[in-house]
Amino acid sequence: MHTISYQDWDESSQRVVRTLKQYSVDTDELFVRKLVNATVIQNRLLHHSSHESEDTGVHHIYAASFQPSDLDFYGADIKPALLERCDRSVFLETEFLYWNGRTFELGEGLFPTHGSQDIARLLLDHYLVKQTRTFESLYSVLDDDRNKVVLFMKEVHV
Repeated sequence: MHTISYQDWDESSQRVVRTLKQYSVDTDELFVRKLVNATVIQNRLLHHSSHESEDTGVHHIYAASFQPSDLDFYGADIKPALLERCDRSVFLETEFLYWNGRTFELGEGLFPTHGSQDIARLLLDHYLVKQTRTFESLYSVLDDDRNKVVLFMKEVHV
């Protein structure tokens, strides 16, 4: 097991304001937590600025409140799409939201995931291909309140 802590990072003063939350997680979940772009903790969307590991085995993720400017073009649509859902999963699972040209809509998963390792594998790629359709991963969020990894996707034509 690994200890991971989320640190509230203030960019202007270049320092940690406070520890937001601390967890004990297995290796696969540690990978997921470090690979996503952001995390929701207590209904607060936090954009990851960096992460580090200590020789003691403690891991830190430095995060600040998400701003629409954190993601060009789609940033203003991330938070509303994310926070309109309130269902909770018993086990960590994925949820796919697809850009329809105006907003993100809940859709079918591209690949089945059976646990944290499968989710981490999905997070490694910027593009996912299902049959002849290619999807770009725009942003990824671990919603700790709902126990879901939300993938914001856009179909691209190559």
